[in-house]
Amino acid sequence: MRIMKVMLVAGLLASSVGVAQAEDGMERIQRFQAQFKAEQERLWGDGKEQVVKQDKEDKKTDS
Repeated sequence: MRIMKVMLVAGLLASSVGVAQAEDGMERIQRFQAQFKAEQERLWGDGKEQVVKQDKEDKKTDS
């Protein structure tokens, strides 16, 4: 019977630790995605400008 109590307590502790660690998981993911998008925007700029420049260059070479 003592082994069952120890296993029960260990299971409860393990599950409570897992919940505590995952508590702010969504906020961390959102913060990471926002930082990643900002960094990509800083590095590469607006993608639409790149496409417009390339289209204009392609039209010049086609003419």
